[in-house]
Amino acid sequence: MRNRPVFATLCCALGLLLSGGSKVVLAQQEQQGLITSVRWLQFCGGPLSEPAEPGCHSYLQGFHDSAVTLVELGMPLPELQKRLGCIPGNVSIGQLRSVVAKHLRSHPERLHLPLGRLVAEAQRVAFPC
Repeated sequence: MRNRPVFATLCCALGLLLSGGSKVVLAQQEQQGLITSVRWLQFCGGPLSEPAEPGCHSYLQGFHDSAVTLVELGMPLPELQKRLGCIPGNVSIGQLRSVVAKHLRSHPERLHLPLGRLVAEAQRVAFPC
């Protein structure tokens, strides 16, 4: 039965549609290989005393590296700071993980939004310029 995967996908999509719109968005993000805000919080939202999944710090480091690259490619620093805040140089990746996790837990109504958007929001709130 060559149509079995198509049928299974349609059934899965219908189930997600019937169970709520935000689940559809999360499923689409996960199908695209994106780390959702919900998934990141599940794996990375524990206290600093608990070891984090390797991807937790990697995601945040990649986010930071992307911001540095944007400046190197010509994005004006004030524009970037307006969007991401001004993180002091002595902030550890573990502390940043705590800031992001706290922000996500404080705003469960926003967990359907892309993780990068919420990371930027958390940084901007915690480390205003």
